[in-house]
Amino acid sequence: MNVLITSYYYKPHIGGVENSITQLSAAFARKGHQVTILCSDADLTKKKRLALNFIQEGGVQGYRFYRFIPFSTLFTVFAPFVDILRATRAIKKLHQQYSFDLVLTRNHIMGLAADRAGLATSFFLIPSIVQELDKLSQKSFSNLNFKNTLLLYFINGLINPVNQFLQKRYLQKTSTICVFSSNLKQQLISYMPELTNKTIIIPPGVDTKASIIPHSKSRMPFVFLIVGRLIHAKRVDLAIQAMSKLQDQKCILKVVGEGPVRQALENLSDIFGLKERIIFYDFTEDVASFYQEANCFLMTSEYETFGQTIIEAMSFGLPVIAFKSDGRNVKTSSAEIIEQDQNGYFCDFTSDDLYNTMLLIMQKTDQELMKLAIQNNFKVKAKYSWDRYVDDFLERYNKNSDAKI
Repeated sequence: MNVLITSYYYKPHIGGVENSITQLSAAFARKGHQVTILCSDADLTKKKRLALNFIQEGGVQGYRFYRFIPFSTLFTVFAPFVDILRATRAIKKLHQQYSFDLVLTRNHIMGLAADRAGLATSFFLIPSIVQELDKLSQKSFSNLNFKNTLLLYFINGLINPVNQFLQKRYLQKTSTICVFSSNLKQQLISYMPELTNKTIIIPPGVDTKASIIPHSKSRMPFVFLIVGRLIHAKRVDLAIQAMSKLQDQKCILKVVGEGPVRQALENLSDIFGLKERIIFYDFTEDVASFYQEANCFLMTSEYETFGQTIIEAMSFGLPVIAFKSDGRNVKTSSAEIIEQDQNGYFCDFTSDDLYNTMLLIMQKTDQELMKLAIQNNFKVKAKYSWDRYVDDFLERYNKNSDAKI
């Protein structure tokens, strides 16, 4: 089978969507399928162009289309329409070469392009609902000076509605919607009830090759870890506030990631006098080394449709602390992965309760932490596998040749 996987962003960017494409394409290739990846050539800053062709491990062929990068914010509203046209041309050209049987997309713009190119058998592996992300992004405009007020008005009044409309359009057109969690399926059904019958849940996988559980791990200092894109919704600020209350404890916090609020977070850690105890690292493909050195993983997000980094951390035996999802302030899928007191701990959506839970973890004995480590590693290997994901996916796909599940 010839498979096309599409997304706006891919390597060298590091994130949940990008990592899932890497692992998913490798799993398809291991099973003898020919896999092609198509993404845009813009980096996250939208200031640099990336190479148009690339080959990744396993013989997966990758291509990038020439993305529209507006020279002014005023022209941003036209970007998705131009990109749909450009991606459509790229997909048509690739389809002539590879004759794709199946299209999987992680982005609605790319999905609409595949539809325009005549590839009807498409599956939308939706990462999140744009409308929910737009609500959260508004919180990042804390300093509403005149310029920010105008920008927020423009984004809310024009750019966001266009993006929301395009995602809705593709949700209606795609044959099947695949989600990683019950949480995201419920969000989708609340958002568009007509999607109920074509939305399926298949848990994702995780690469466990590097996840070796050490016999012992240093606790001097005790290392807390956060991995992810640094945006407001990740609420790393609450972890920094919690660390300020742990002044007498021998612990540090490592934050691996980049994003628009990184500088503000570094400034906040300086204000609390934590520059030596909160260390920021750029994104890297070698995240495994950070998991191996850490003692506990913090999932501080207020919105997360699954939580890929949770199962990554668990595969390395790390206990996880996460905020309780209440459907209002916190909308996450952590409870679908974490069992209280078994492989992690939940706390209220406050820095005070986060501090108390971090202190609780630090007071665990080596034997208690090792028990958690073994349980977490076993659970991940038993439940989360990309090879199993592909098997489950293809079984559902093959039940009906027109892919209507």
